[in-house]
This record gives sequence, structure tokens and C-alpha cells, in this order.
Amino acid sequence: MNALVIRNAGKAYKKYSSHFARLLGLLNPMPPSNEKFHWVLKGINLSIPKGQAIGIVGVNGAGKSTLLKLIAGVSMPTEGDVEVSGRLASLLELGMGFKSEFTGRQNAILTGQLLGLSAHQIEVLLPEIEEFSGIGRFIDEPIRIYSSGMLVRLAFSVATAVRPDILIVDEALSVGDAAFQQKCIQRIQAFCKAGTTLLLVSHDESTITSLCDEVVMLDAGRVVKVGPPKVVMDFYNSLQASRLSSAMPAQSLVGVKPLSLEGVGSVLAVSICDASKNLPLKSVGVGDLVELQIALRRPSLGGILAYEIKNHLGECIFGLQKEIKQCNVDEIGDLIYHFTFPINIRPGQYSISVALVFDGKQLLHRRYWSDLAYCFEVVRYDKDHFEGQAWLNAKVAIQALT
Repeated sequence: MNALVIRNAGKAYKKYSSHFARLLGLLNPMPPSNEKFHWVLKGINLSIPKGQAIGIVGVNGAGKSTLLKLIAGVSMPTEGDVEVSGRLASLLELGMGFKSEFTGRQNAILTGQLLGLSAHQIEVLLPEIEEFSGIGRFIDEPIRIYSSGMLVRLAFSVATAVRPDILIVDEALSVGDAAFQQKCIQRIQAFCKAGTTLLLVSHDESTITSLCDEVVMLDAGRVVKVGPPKVVMDFYNSLQASRLSSAMPAQSLVGVKPLSLEGVGSVLAVSICDASKNLPLKSVGVGDLVELQIALRRPSLGGILAYEIKNHLGECIFGLQKEIKQCNVDEIGDLIYHFTFPINIRPGQYSISVALVFDGKQLLHRRYWSDLAYCFEVVRYDKDHFEGQAWLNAKVAIQALT
């Protein structure tokens, strides 16, 4: 039996040329036939069996949160139908509806009532909510003095105090510290084992692959792929990488942002080269030894040269800072820095960002920054298939037992 059935669902918002046109649209009971719409979702068809964990991925603006709002009943579809079977709990905006002057305990009681719990159920659940949130004595303090982390701890604890038939999670697993995130995941895993249907939106690939049975990928408001987590995430990552590489050519200073360059210097060129042949590379093999070359125009003595290697999501996987020292102390001239290292990272699209910073008394925080200064691809030529972010080049020895 299905927990959720979506038939040809779509969501559109009216487009108005001005605020006056918006007012007329509200007052006019018969809208004009040429009214313009912006479709956020279009032609969504999904059937989700009870007890399945479904991940939903896509770039920002793909329609993920809008789809969850249609399922949760927060928003109504412009066309099509959404049928939900069972009790639903949604973690869309943690803490929404909390009253700042109420204590944590009072907000927990109020939110529990809004979730349909009886006074007796709330009374029984309060000790568990207090213990899971880990906010201690602050449960009886006004939440206006809470930190953002304390607030989401309490909100998550209340929202998941009772196991629902369907649980909707929109990036809520990024709340709190690492220990609390682990507690959240363990609670969700326990719900799934007990038969809860999970709908999870996350940009964290490891979370998606570890929690979900299937993944739905949205792009421009439409479902473009449904399948096992590994298959869909590989497709999603390759699509993102191809878009990144087509928009950002290699061996180019893209996105240069100079700020107060006088007396600091500038970046002339950035390239990844073969460590032996000294030739610029667009494609590098896993484990290959390469040389990052950064050419500088008259950099300041005492300044800092910094670079970062980022993946296709813009996350820094490695960064380094070096103090700028001239070869000839009596003269400020052009320099080339050579950084040699093995590419012990997973296949994918990567970029180099470079910055020059000088924090002297007369040139406070003056800097030169070039994001996406060089783009390259890491491929797996001759290495065994491996999982994770790093290639550890493990040596294997086999010995017969005697």
C-alpha cells in the first residue's frame, strides 16, 4: 500500500507587472485569460510505498522545498492531486510558531497541542523531550535567550516526540553540533525500522546514501531521475560537474576580485602541471604527482599567499597559507611559487582559488582574491575502485596461514 501518491501535480505563482496590478488581481474575482504564471513544479507523478525512505535532491531552485510543502499541506497544488495516508510530521522550518516570551516547556506544550497530542500525552512525553534536547535547566527559561542551536534542538525534539506514519525532513539534519546530529539520525533510523515513510531533502551525499532506499532528482521543477541512491547521486554529481566545467574553462582567471591592490601585488597565472613534464593539465589521474604553479606580480614582503582546492560543491578539501619571501631581499620582483603534491582525492571536478593578503599597519586587510582561478578534472585511470573522498594508496600483502 502506498503512503503517498502524487498525480500530475504542479505549483505555479502569478506574475504581476506592478504592485497595482497585484492589487487589481486580488480584487478582481474573474482574472484575465492572459494571466501569466511562473511554474515552480510541473507534471510531478510519484507513488511511494509505506515504510520506504526517499531522498529528494536537486540544485537550489529545483522545487524540492515546494514539493515537500505540497505533501505537508502547507501549500496547495495549482493542478493535480496529492494523496497522503497516515499521520504526517514535517520538519520544514524548525522552531516556526514558537513564542519568544514563552519558556521552552510552554512552547513544547503549545507545539504538542498543535500536533494533535492530548494534554496527557504531552505530560508523559515532556521528560523525554527535555532529555533528548539536552538544553537542561533552560527548558524553563524564555526561548528569547536561547541560542539558535538550542532552539532547533528543542524544536526537533518536540516534532519527533511521537513516531509519525510519514516524516518529512528538509535539511533539518544540519542542526546542532555533531553529537546532536548523530542523535537525530539515530532517531530517524529507528522510525524507519518501525515503518515510518521518510521523505528527506539534503545536499549531503553520505546522508542520502546511508538513509534512503531510493532517490528522486528534481531539475527545473520536474522529476528527471528516480532510482537507487548511488545511481542517482552519480548522475546528479556528473550533471553538476559538466555544468561547472562548461561554464568555467580551464587555465583562466575567472571571477577575479581585486581589492586595494596597491602594495600587495597580483596573481599573473595559475596552473596545475605534470610534476615531471611541466605541462599544464586539464585532466589528472588519482594518485598522480602534480605541481601547482602560482605566478605573482611584485607581491609584498611579509604578505600571505593562500590557495584552496575546492570540489564541485565549492567545499574546500585542502587549503594552505605561505608567507611571501623574495628571492632577492633587496628587490621586490615577480615570483612563481611551486607546490608539489599527489592528487590523492576521489574522481570529479575541482577548482583552485588563490588569495594575496597583507595585514600590515598601513595596508590593513588589503588583498587580492581570485576564485575559480583554475579548473581541472580528476579521473581514475589505473587505480582500483574505491569509496570516500580520499585515495589512501593502501598496500596489500597476503600471507598463507600455517
